[in-house]
Parts: sequence; C-alpha cells; structure tokens
Amino acid sequence: MTRADTSTRAVMRPRISEFIAALIAIGAIIVIVVTLHTNARIERVAVERETRAAKSITSELLKRQASLADRVAIEPSLLGFGPELPQDRALRSVVLAERIREIRGFMMSSQGGLLAATVAGEPAESELPEELAASVVALSDAALGRGGDDGITGFGRVHAGFATAGGRLMIAAAAPLVERDPLLGTTGAVVVLRTLDDDTLRTLAETYGLEALSFQSQLWAPAGRVVLPLAGVAGGSVGALEWRNANPGKPLLDVLGPTAVVVLTAIGALLIFLLRDVDKAARELAASEGRSRALATSDPLTGVANRLAFFEVLQEQTRKARRGGGFALMLVDLDRFKEVNDTFGHQTGDRLLMDVARRLREVCGAFVNVARIGGDEFAVLVDGPISRELASRFAVRIVEELSRSVPIDGKQIEIGASIGIALSPEHGAEQHLLVHRADLALYVAKSSGRGRVTVYDADLEKDSRHRRFIERELRAAILTGELLVEYQPVYAATDNVLTGVEALVRWRHALRGVIPPSDFIPIAEETGLIHKLGAAVLERACEDARRWPGLTVAVNLSPIQVLKGDIESTVKRILQATEVAPERLVLEITEGVLIEDPEMALAVINRLRALGCRVALDDFGTGYSSFGYLKRFTFDKLKIDQSFVRDLADSADSAMIVHAIVSLARGLGMTVVAEGVETPEQVRFLQASGCHELQGYLLGRPMRATAIDHLVTGAKSPALVSVCA
Repeated sequence: MTRADTSTRAVMRPRISEFIAALIAIGAIIVIVVTLHTNARIERVAVERETRAAKSITSELLKRQASLADRVAIEPSLLGFGPELPQDRALRSVVLAERIREIRGFMMSSQGGLLAATVAGEPAESELPEELAASVVALSDAALGRGGDDGITGFGRVHAGFATAGGRLMIAAAAPLVERDPLLGTTGAVVVLRTLDDDTLRTLAETYGLEALSFQSQLWAPAGRVVLPLAGVAGGSVGALEWRNANPGKPLLDVLGPTAVVVLTAIGALLIFLLRDVDKAARELAASEGRSRALATSDPLTGVANRLAFFEVLQEQTRKARRGGGFALMLVDLDRFKEVNDTFGHQTGDRLLMDVARRLREVCGAFVNVARIGGDEFAVLVDGPISRELASRFAVRIVEELSRSVPIDGKQIEIGASIGIALSPEHGAEQHLLVHRADLALYVAKSSGRGRVTVYDADLEKDSRHRRFIERELRAAILTGELLVEYQPVYAATDNVLTGVEALVRWRHALRGVIPPSDFIPIAEETGLIHKLGAAVLERACEDARRWPGLTVAVNLSPIQVLKGDIESTVKRILQATEVAPERLVLEITEGVLIEDPEMALAVINRLRALGCRVALDDFGTGYSSFGYLKRFTFDKLKIDQSFVRDLADSADSAMIVHAIVSLARGLGMTVVAEGVETPEQVRFLQASGCHELQGYLLGRPMRATAIDHLVTGAKSPALVSVCA
C-alpha cells in the first residue's frame, strides 16, 4: 500500500459514534417511510372495500325497482292505469311495502308515445316532464328491444337505471306490458320511477357500513370523502354517491407524526455535526492530493512514468510541434523477455524490468522522458528537433545498453531490445498518428531479426497495406476455396517407381495473379490463419490421396501448427473423415520447430506417430542442423535440403555432406529423400550414395491431381528410366 493510500484512508475513516448515529438516522427514515407506505396501502384497501359496498347498494336499488316494474307490467292497475282506477288504494300498500314515498308511472306505446301517466297511483297529466322525457323514452326503448345506453342495466326483460329530477336521484325501471286486460288495448311498456330519499340512503349506508352516504350532482370529492359516479339511462353522468372515508390508518399516523418530527429534527442536527467533520476531512484530503497525484502517475514497479503520465506529456509535445517544435518518439520492446519470465519466474522478470528502467534513465539522462507503457514495452520521448541519424544513434546506444547481460538472483540474464522511431513534425504532429507510425517501425524492427532500430518511412505504410491486403484476401480465399493444392511426385531411387507425392499450396488471385507461398505463408503464421490454411491443405490432400491407394502423401506443417495448435486432433479428424490409412500420411516439419521448443516438439511428434502417421524432418542441412536431433527425435524420413543437391557437381564438400547424411540416416533406420534433383548426374550420385527416394524438377514439377492420375498408370519416371538406361 502506498503512502498516499494510507493517508487517504486515515482521512476518510469515520468515527464509530458517527457511524452508529448514521445507522440510527437511516433506520428511523426507513421506519417512517414504511409506515407512510403501510398507511397508504391500508387506506387504498379501505377505499376499494367501500367502493364495492357502494356498487352493491346501487345494484340493490336497481334490482328493487326492476322487481316493482315487472309487477306493474303484469298488473298496470297497481299504479292506477286502466279504464277503471282501483278504489281500494292497492298502490298504497305496495308503496308502504317498498318504503317509497313517491312513485311515478308512465305507460308508453310501442311507437314511443305517452299513453298515460300517474303519480303515487293517481292519474297525472299525459305529458312527459321535460327533465324526465329523455330517460323515460330511453328506458321504454330498451324494454321494447330497441337498444339501450351504457347507463341501462338489464334484468331479464326488465331494464333499470338512474335519472335525476329537481336535483334528486331517481331510480327508474321499465318492462314490456303483459297484455291480460283487453280493455287496456296496448302492447307498449310501463316505466316506473321513484325518488331516492335520505331515509333509504341512511338505511342502506348502515347496512353496508358506509358513513354519511349521500347523493351529489358533482363528480369530485372533497378531502376525506369518496365518490362513486353514476351513469344516467339517457347517457352521461347524473351525479355520484358520496361518503366519508373511514381512513383506518389515521390512528397510526396520529401516533407516529410527532415521533417523525422529533426524529427528523435529530437527523438535521446530526447532519450538521457530520458536515463539520466532512469539511475538515476534505481539507486534509486536499492537502494530500499533490502526493497522491505524483504516485498515480508513476509505474509502481519501475518508478518511471506510467502510461497515463506519458501520454499526457506526449499530448503536450504534439501541441508544441504544431506551433513549430519537434521531438522524437521511441517505442522500446524487450526481446526474449517472455522466455526469461517463463524460465526463471515472475519475480526475476520484475527485477529485470526494474533494472531495464534504471539503465534507460542512465542512458537517457534527466531531460528525456522515460515511461513504461506495457508489460515489457517502454517509451522514450526526446524533446527538441532531432535528425533521423541522431535519433538512430541514440536508439542504438539504448539497444547496446539493454543487450548487456546482468546478474539477477545469482543468474546472468541476457535480453535485447528493438526500437521503432517516429519524428515530429516530419512524421506528423498528431498523437495517435505518431504512436501508430512508431509502432509500425517497431514491428518492422522485430520482424527483421530483433535487436534492430527502425525509423518510420512511408514505404513501411505500403508494406503494411500490402500485408493487410494479403491477410484480408487470404481469409476470403480459405473460405471460398480459391487456394489450390498441387503435387510433386516422389520416385524410388532404385526401381524408378512412383512412391508418393508432396502437397504444395498455390494461390492464384483473381486480380494479382499467382501469389507465391513466400508472400502469404508468413502472414498466415503471424495472424493465426495458418491453422485454417493448413487444415484446408491437409483435408484436400487426403481427399485426393483416396484416388491413389498405393502412394504416400506428404504435407508440410508450420511451426505455429505444431507448437501453438492442436494439430493431432486436426489430423485425426481428417483421417477419419477421408478414411485414408494413417501410414500413408507423411507430415513434414522443419528444424525450426525443434529449436524453438524441443520438449513440446518431441511430445507432438510422438503423438502424431502414435496415430500411425509418418513424420519427416524437412530441409535437413540448413540453419541450425544438428546430428543430435536425429538421435533425440524419432523420424521416419529425412529430406536432404536441395542446396546440397544443387552443389553436388561443383562442391566436394557438398558431396561429402550428402554422403554422410545418407549414411547416418540409413544407420538410424530412416528413409532418405533428396530434394531439388534437376540433372542426371545428381540422380546417379544420389543412387550411388544410397538415397531411397528422389524428388525434383527433373522427375516432375508440381502438378494438378488429374496429372497425378495419369502418372499413377505409368508408375515410373521417364527421366529416371532414361538415366538408368
């Protein structure tokens, strides 16, 4: 933990009493909020219950009125309709039974006209009152089946609803007449209305538990009251039932209200107290901000500037460059650092990085910015105008210094460095552009063999664009099958019989024409496309090999396929899919695989041979060739590099080397193949030396699979036949 971290934590650490007080305040607020929420929920549930009760009241009122209308439709004389009015006042008993003070009756014809009217059983003017006309007609039409409004409720053949007259609520119902008295002479409907009085509302309110139930013409409710809007039979609203809300949660609020005031007052005082301490802490934190910033801009391991600080300085330098200044940006990448880390551990790697940073500061001096911007990548910023030559010499000094071996943990550690350089304003004055161009130069330096210094040049962009083009087109060519596989025949040296073929990938681009493997294979290896490319070539070769049952087919494997892939699974899958016998497949690897990671190479070779495949060592005699490889690794074939075969006629040394290789390989039980055979003299020498198989332009150039079909029928090389003859 850094000193700034310790200081910050000490400043911001709260006292226990403040922490407890804050918890109490938060708990009190939570209790108040929960209480208010609970009260609101209780009140909402109560309103819903009361509303259901009010709806039950309206439903009961309508049912009672519908029942009365149904009786009157059967016996109109109950309301005083007919040629002879009842003298026994039967209607009065009905009114008393229904507890209704005032009843109005209207007899309507089937055409909607008024036939007769009564009030409390007594005849009245045969004219509809203006304020009831629309309601009576609407109910009459509904009873006679001529439609009805949303405010009309049906009870079988009877229809009921609400209306108003003189500002008072009326319950109305209509039923079609049941013709029993021929003297009545009508088939219309009877409409019965009664005024809802206060006594009836009071009785219903007590029955259903509603307090202060009343009817009002407006639809809004004052505070503490609830309304239920009532729809009229003629459309629209006629008013609402209103009652006082029981508010069952009010006692809870009455108890908690004073408590909430006290708690909120205490919380306010507590906040004032806490704000005073926070202000003090803020002042202390501001005092340590400078120290924290200094630590935040340094790399904690090496002590040089970190990535953030470096790019801030770079941005400032680019501003100066746009005003006429200049500087050099150097990206330094350590060579072989990963091997040191993997071999000796991360602790040794960290100490090595610290030593690299120290040496960089010593070489660069106090006026040059040095930063660590990645795991094993550093950056150097040289302020002021600087030429290409001077920048290159300065970078070479850095490479020489970092290439010296140093003792770390009792071991001599030796690494190297590659550097890419971009100059401003020559190579641009924008931060991202300079970083890109320095990085491109660094890539070229590492690709050129490492331990190199490369200054950006416009030609590097062309190479970069070409590489991106090849990568993009190669990716498409693998998917579309644009790549071709040709085969070069391999013959037995003794009897001239065709024994096998070597698969060679070819690319004929639609626009660029033939692109040689030397152009696209390295890019495929760098981008990881080599795995798909290699699998496609292997699959095509095995498919074609099914047509040549007596021949072996050799396929080259890239070091990337062997060391950084799952080549044995790929080989196994393709052999199973094509049904080619494993012993017919020869997998060729180069000595580079053995040098880069011998242990991994040995394990992969053993697994491939366990599948039944043969493994050949290709291009033996070049690079770091060692006869020790032949003893340590088990190969089925050894292929002599064509450079020795080409010089057989002119170099006695080459002849001796070829003879020694053949003798050693035969002694180890390997089949020896000579590549690059182009003259009859080479054939005779190789036959005399004991080579088992020959391959080269003299015997056959790479060709399509259809051409191999014709060779299979002949089986012998015309060139070998003529040499032997």
